[in-house]
Formats: sequence, C-alpha cells, structure tokens
Amino acid sequence: MHPMFSDPKILRFLKEYEDIEGDWRSNVIRSKSNLKVRSAQIEKIKSFAPKTLLDVGCGTGYSLVLIRSQLPDARLYGIDIQDSKVWKACNKYGFDINFQKYGGTRFPFKDKMFDAITMFGVLEHVAEDRKDYEVEESFLREMYRVLRKGGVMFIFNLPNMYSYKEVLTQLTLTGFAHKKRFSRKKALELVNEAGFETLSIRNSDILPFGGGPCRVVMPLLNALSFMVDVEKHVEFPFAQSINLVCRKKD
Repeated sequence: MHPMFSDPKILRFLKEYEDIEGDWRSNVIRSKSNLKVRSAQIEKIKSFAPKTLLDVGCGTGYSLVLIRSQLPDARLYGIDIQDSKVWKACNKYGFDINFQKYGGTRFPFKDKMFDAITMFGVLEHVAEDRKDYEVEESFLREMYRVLRKGGVMFIFNLPNMYSYKEVLTQLTLTGFAHKKRFSRKKALELVNEAGFETLSIRNSDILPFGGGPCRVVMPLLNALSFMVDVEKHVEFPFAQSINLVCRKKD
C-alpha cells in the first residue's frame, strides 16, 4: 500500500471523514482496490509536478488531501456546487486547501492560472439528464481556459459505456448506475474538440470500488485486489472506468 495511507495525519483525517460521511463512504475508501487505484492516480499527478492544481467537482476534498500529501508545496484549489462539512476537517489538519462553493458556467478563476486540473468521476454528472454533450464541451473549454500553456488535465473514473458493472446494476436495479456513460471514441472527441492533446487513455477498474450492493462481498473484492496491478499491463474493454491525461497545446 502507498505510504500516504499510513501517514498519521492522513489516518486522523480519514477517521473524521468516515464519522461525517458514514458507513457507505467508509467501505468505498477502505477497500483495497480503491486504495490501490487512488495511489496510482495520485502518483500520475505527482509525476507532472504541478505547482498549482484545481480539482473540479472536489466533493468532500478527499482526493485533494491525498494530493497534498504528495505535493506539499503546491497551491491546491477545489470547487464544487455544494460545500461539505469535511472541508473544515481538511484544513483543521493543516492541509491548506482553498475550497469554494460554485455552480456557475464560468469558473471563478482567471485565464491560465493552473498547471493541472483534476476530475474524479465528475464529467458524467454535469449534464447527466441530457442526451447531447454541449454542456460537457463547454465545461472542458473552461478547463482549457484556466490551464496554463502545457498544463495537464486528468480525467479519472469516467464511466465506460461498456462497463459490465453498469450493465449488471441496471439489469438488477441494485446499487448506483450512471445515467451517462462514455465510449473511448466520445471521450477523445470531447477533449480534442476543446483543444487538448491526449497524452494517454486507458480503461481501468475491473473491480467495483465497494459501494452499494458490493459491500456484502467486500472480503472477496479485497482478495481480488491484485487485479488492479494486472490492469497496469492489461486493459479490459468492459472495465468500469476510462481515464485520460490531456495537455493544453497553446
């Protein structure tokens, strides 16, 4: 497991996080597969060494806390359409993250402000009841605007149109299924139209994260967590997520 998950400050934060968010979130963030996936994502971000980073749709701020542990000197920002009680806990432990509640169509930041932008399971929710992709296109263009030249955008956990888990969830009416899912072709089309150069695109997350009906089989999921390591070498077309790393070209 990544050393950041044994950091005493991180562990104290996670305990308070779980107290606020409840059992469902606790199951998700404690599953071995999720910890491995998050570790790989944070390492990917760290490899680009951004000095300023914005997490769009930051939710509770959990991802930003993990990013802070690996980028101690970076300026970190998070925006979401609703605030969270966890935000206070984030800064209570000295993580120094700038959170802002915001639900407009234009981000409250100046042009070319950030070296990196992250989204963890967000793009699919910005217009999930619409069949077209106009809102997502506008959303991505805003990211392009606030990124510096050569800046990097990370799109993690974008629901795969062909995910076996999404299909099973819809058929059995158990758990949570995304209303909007994406093919690799559509994901590439959207980021390219916004002006980005795609550095990498990979399917991942063959194992569920542990939420919903998966809680009852958590021991099995943990036993199978080695599959996360297998995915570093083998891509599964029916995996749960699509992940993209893109660069602003000019």
